Amino acid sequence: MREFAALIALFALEHLAMCVPTALLLANLRRRHSELDRHFPALPEEVDGVASASALLATGVASAAVVTPALQVAILVLYYARGHPWARLFCSTLLRCEGSKDEAEAVDGDPPEEWYRVFGDVQEKDVVTHVSDVVQ
Repeated sequence: MREFAALIALFALEHLAMCVPTALLLANLRRRHSELDRHFPALPEEVDGVASASALLATGVASAAVVTPALQVAILVLYYARGHPWARLFCSTLLRCEGSKDEAEAVDGDPPEEWYRVFGDVQEKDVVTHVSDVVQ
């Protein structure tokens, strides 16, 4: 679990680093706006541009620092509480094996009997042989 916390923190730092260009843009806009404001008043479009850049930076920082890590933690908790959703989706749509309690439990362990009907009697040695042939 400590590894996941470190990865989530690393992703949050990466997303915050992606906000640096927006912060630099906002700093340059504010500097230019203050310099030009001494000589003549700013146009409404310029004021709106600075406000938009401020809102964009605030939204980016909030999503990078709060929303994205919260979503990652929620997905992680959901994954460990309910299992992998793609396995159930694969079972229910491609193999049409929905509804059976045994098959739903088999997603986390052994594959359901329906898989053997669809994929045939594939042995582990066949898979290893095929993979080694592909690699060579």
